[in-house]
Amino acid sequence: MKKMIVFDPTRCTGCKTCEMVCSFKNDHIFSRSRARIRNFRDLNQSFFVSLTCLQCEDPPCVKICPTMALSKENGLVRIESSRCIGCKMCMLTCPFSAISFDQDRGFAIKCELCDDDPECVAFCPSGALQYREIDTAMVEKQGIFFRKLKEVYLWPNI
Repeated sequence: MKKMIVFDPTRCTGCKTCEMVCSFKNDHIFSRSRARIRNFRDLNQSFFVSLTCLQCEDPPCVKICPTMALSKENGLVRIESSRCIGCKMCMLTCPFSAISFDQDRGFAIKCELCDDDPECVAFCPSGALQYREIDTAMVEKQGIFFRKLKEVYLWPNI
């Protein structure tokens, strides 16, 4: 069965530990801009959301990439940074704004689940992030949740 990072908004404190450990795991630097998970907040309502790639069943980012830098293998969407030309088409196409661009190095970055052991989940102090087996209905619900949040908060794709 497919596994994914599941977010519980009732437990998130907005500490951004997920972003820090993600960037350190992937790039050996503490930098929120290099994190593959993104934490958004609405201070007026004390509402926090951690967003990462949902590893779509039929990922539009893979279809649109002109250099085939993105691929889906064994249920995981991956980016081959050496093939990325920085066109940002994948970012524009992602329905969840889950792909970022590393300005310093000139290529797209996204969550690749840390080889099936996500650091963000391991270090989340409140347990808001969980890595677990999911069914199709859960994927659809999480997708709907993130799409609605994107509409309400007008999160940028780039």
